[in-house]
Parts: sequence; C-alpha cells; structure tokens
Amino acid sequence: MFHSPPLCRRAPHSLPPPTLATVLVNEGLRASFARFLEEELAAESLEFLDECDAFAEAELTPDALAAEARRIYDRYVREGAPQEVNISGPVRKQIKLGVLKPKHGVVLQGVFEGAARELCTLLQENFMARWLAKNEWREIPFPPCAPALPSLRQVLAQPRLRNQFEWFLAGKDQQV
Repeated sequence: MFHSPPLCRRAPHSLPPPTLATVLVNEGLRASFARFLEEELAAESLEFLDECDAFAEAELTPDALAAEARRIYDRYVREGAPQEVNISGPVRKQIKLGVLKPKHGVVLQGVFEGAARELCTLLQENFMARWLAKNEWREIPFPPCAPALPSLRQVLAQPRLRNQFEWFLAGKDQQV
C-alpha cells in the first residue's frame, strides 16, 4: 500500500552523531555500544542503568523492594561488588545508607538515581566519543524512518484520502 522512500534507510554522512539518550533507547545503537563497553571492561555500567530503571518502575511490596534494592546494592554498589560500578564515594555512601539503613525503615525507589546520573555522565564523557570514533554507529539506522507517504494514485484510490486531498486543493480546512 505505501512505498518506502529509498533514502530513508541510511544517510551515514548526513546524520549527526547520536546522543547517549538516543543510544540507550535505540536497539541497534545500544547493542553496538554495549559491545564497545564490554571491550572497555565497563559493561556493568549499562547493566546497572537497566537495573535502576527496572527498580524505579517496579510495583513491589516494601519488603520485596528492600530485597531488590539489597540485591542491586550487593551486585553493583558495595565496595568489592562482583560488578562494581564507578561512582563517587559520597553517592556510594548515600546508597548504602538508603538501602541498609533507610529512613523510617522504607527503601525509596529513587535510591539509585544519583548513581544513575553519575554513570550517564561517565558514559557520555568517557566512552561516547571513543565509541563514536569507531564509526560503527553510522551503519545502524536511526532515528526510525518516518512512515512512508502514499503515492498520488493511492490517495485517489481511497475515498477518505481523496476527499481530504480535494478539500486541501480547494483551500478548505478539514480535520484528518
């Protein structure tokens, strides 16, 4: 029904480089960046960000939330953790208190936000430029292509579209 414009797939030299935010939400860019982070021995940063997002959105009981916070803390934040992330001492301490000794006995879902912000800054400042320099991202389609527009023949073949087109040509304003 609709045709895809031939230049929609890639325009490798005309696109500006993706931002970290784009990389994190685009499946292809994210996979390429994750492979790069593995090479750089920093894959735990991206994994931790995923865990932080899931934790912040989790609909758990307070006890289950505390248990999940402790699991994330033990895996990524605790000094000497198996996949310890590179965060500042003050943020590490704040998380430790928030997980191990929470105020009013309740772990807050935002307990890892400071660490997530620091890691995003670290990824942006220390890893993105080197990953972009590898130019692998140029082979990955982004942003998603806009939907293809129908041809004139397709517009005229569909009564609703033909009617809207005729109103447009007549200079009248009609809701889509």
